[in-house]
Amino acid sequence: MDKRIKLPLFLGSVCLIASAALAGVNALTYPIISQREEDARNRGYLETLNLESGAGLTMSDVQTATGDLAAAGLTGYVYFVNDDDQTLYGAVYNGETSGWEAGIKFQVGIAAGLFTGYNNIANNETSTIGGLFLTSLGDMIEGVPASDETALTDAINAYVSANVAGATANFAGVTRGAMVAALLACGVHYASLEASL
Repeated sequence: MDKRIKLPLFLGSVCLIASAALAGVNALTYPIISQREEDARNRGYLETLNLESGAGLTMSDVQTATGDLAAAGLTGYVYFVNDDDQTLYGAVYNGETSGWEAGIKFQVGIAAGLFTGYNNIANNETSTIGGLFLTSLGDMIEGVPASDETALTDAINAYVSANVAGATANFAGVTRGAMVAALLACGVHYASLEASL
């Protein structure tokens, strides 16, 4: 057989075999990864509000994000109400957005108008840049007013300057921009949620 025919046939066969192998691995691992993400999300409903248990609180069903909240990459939220006086205790927002890469899955907690915690469920960012930013975000934002863009930016810049050697104020650029927009959308929504209960 002519070499001009053999080589493309060989390469095509290798590609088909590799594709089938990757599809098989994906079929085996996808349910496991999905379950781990769901478990992390369920734990995050309490952890992002710094709660050990939900005693004395009632958690809502997951509400679907709409409008500006959905446009910023939020998929839904739950809120907790104090059982004794039916006032809002706090809310946890679920999100999935894109930075440099797609697939940033996270939760953020807000109580009394302040960010209380952040849960990095999954991301595909470079571990030393966007990934480092995402895994450190909880330390950056805890206690910051949730709807104050200046306070949020200042808190992130202060943390980066003190903890990330050689990083500029633009550390993790696109990823940072997407996350700040999502966090601020949560803060604005929380203020309206608080006023409505």
